[in-house]
Order: sequence, then C-alpha cells, then structure tokens
Amino acid sequence: MMDFEFSTSNTILFGAGKIRSVGKIARTLGRSALVIAGKHAEIETLIASLKSDSIFFEVLRIHGEPILSTIQTIL
Repeated sequence: MMDFEFSTSNTILFGAGKIRSVGKIARTLGRSALVIAGKHAEIETLIASLKSDSIFFEVLRIHGEPILSTIQTIL
C-alpha cells in the first residue's frame, strides 16, 4: 500500500454561491491568505471575495494535488 497523508479543515461549506463568503470567513481567521489553485482553476470569484473583505493574499498555481512539502518550502 502507498503511504499518504490526508488533512481536512474543521469546516466544509457546500452550496451555490458559498465561494462568495470566503472573504468574510477568512476575516474571522486573520488578515492574509495563501490561495493554492491548479494552473487552470477559475478563482476570480474567490479573489473578489477576499478583496472585498480586505484580505491580503498570494496566489500559488500548481500542477496536480498540493503536497505538504511543497507548501512548507513556500512558507
């Protein structure tokens, strides 16, 4: 069997338009965010939500699924 690590958040929101609440939720956690997205992911709505709640952010575009070591290297 292959070794792997699977981590999830404490809260997962589902539903139409939920991405528009990302900025408001992020604001309860801090003032900055690291957005990790696939090379072709459409993140315009997410970015607009972060901007509307004055969240500083950086976008990291990656190929494939993110792995912990990649994120740790960036941080």
